[in-house]
Amino acid sequence: MVAEKITSAEAFDRAKEKGAHSLILMRHGCSPCRSQEPILETLAEKVEGKAKVAAMNIDDHREIATNLAFKASPH
Repeated sequence: MVAEKITSAEAFDRAKEKGAHSLILMRHGCSPCRSQEPILETLAEKVEGKAKVAAMNIDDHREIATNLAFKASPH
């Protein structure tokens, strides 16, 4: 897997310090979110060495999602 999984607030902070990222906010029960995973992997491969693609589950990290002004998911 090329796309990084953000699994804690500390991992989120470390990712921010490393430079350019595309952060994808997802939910466990969201099928449209899960359907994007292959696309994210392809994107991560294409930008490897230039930027990082990371995914974070908003159900596990609501405070971070709120701080990023995340408002809603498809489901």
